[in-house]
Amino acid sequence: MKIMVDGFKYNYHKSGMTTRLPLPIIAAFFFSAGYSKAAPPSGLQGSFVTLGSDRLELVGASDGNQDGTTFTYSYMVTGALASNLIVDYPSTGRQRNVTLNFLSDGTPAGFQEFDFTPTVPPMPPLLRSGDFTIGALSTTLPPVESSAPEALTGSFIKAAGRRFEFLTSQRGRVFVPGDSEYFDYTYKILDSVSSLATLTFDEGSLLAELTLVFDENGEPISFQLVESEDGFAGPESSGLFESGINHHLTDLQIGTDLDSLQGDDLYGAIGRHQTAASKVSGSPATYLFAIENDGDTDDFLLRATPGRGPVRLAYATYPGGENVTAAMISGRYETGELAHAENRVFSLEVSPSRSRGAIVTSVSARSRSVEEAKDAVHSFTLFKSKSKPQPKPQHGKSSKKRR
Repeated sequence: MKIMVDGFKYNYHKSGMTTRLPLPIIAAFFFSAGYSKAAPPSGLQGSFVTLGSDRLELVGASDGNQDGTTFTYSYMVTGALASNLIVDYPSTGRQRNVTLNFLSDGTPAGFQEFDFTPTVPPMPPLLRSGDFTIGALSTTLPPVESSAPEALTGSFIKAAGRRFEFLTSQRGRVFVPGDSEYFDYTYKILDSVSSLATLTFDEGSLLAELTLVFDENGEPISFQLVESEDGFAGPESSGLFESGINHHLTDLQIGTDLDSLQGDDLYGAIGRHQTAASKVSGSPATYLFAIENDGDTDDFLLRATPGRGPVRLAYATYPGGENVTAAMISGRYETGELAHAENRVFSLEVSPSRSRGAIVTSVSARSRSVEEAKDAVHSFTLFKSKSKPQPKPQHGKSSKKRR
């Protein structure tokens, strides 16, 4: 028997009632059921999401990182075609509220983002939209073919009147002789001709984004530098830049004790402004000198002045006291591998055997990986006898008083 209810026909049997729905409604029902299973994903742990050029790696259930910067996140499916990803950066207070849109088969269909960083005075949020990708962290993405260098380690960039030196894959400085500013940085390729270095300085809360553009042969074309501090937008600059191999790696320092070493962040094969001095009377003069690796992992060769004439020079490890004089004066002393910022300390003992005089000594070092990376230091020792000379007797005159 057929009956009509709300415009639909039902077949009634003794065994019960069955529904005969129009085919478009049935198709829509099954389509939506399958669709809800395909998109969007129920969770993002162990995945990456790339928003434009930003790759967010969602390592844990609520934490991840972006180019070495850690963040926390929450994720929720908000509909059959969309989900919501909220990313918080504890170091800056920045929050990104991202809507991810999908097609019915789970294919990403674009994103909209509300990006806000608290500042005083407040700044308006950034609104973005574009394409995104999603995948497992174990998935290796094909490298972007680019004329920009794969890494900046061991190079320098001269831009905006400053010299940026990239000492390791994560550590660098704005070089000023004797007074450099150090920073941590991340680096990534943006596209076929450009790359981005993001610098976080040790002092204060200064951030800088340095975008570099190269020609098809990898030669420098232009830069853009955007700075901010404490959340406030700072100066922006752009123009031409210069790049090359950094030779400021081998850092020798010298002094009369560890607290008075001179020569930090000063370089040069002649050792200008890197001299320690002593004045002694009848006893040896002692100096300490150190070789520090300012670049990536490396080892160094040291050469030192030999003793000559009435002056004996002795070189030893410090504080161990191992005699290394022969290796030093022959120029064959090898430091062994030193990590970035690691050093070796040595002592120099100057022992004069004559009553008066002076001597200048030098120690030089060079990198084994970059031969042009050299440095030198000097000591200046003035010595004189403790005892005063006795007056000579006057011949022909009596020392007795005349009566």
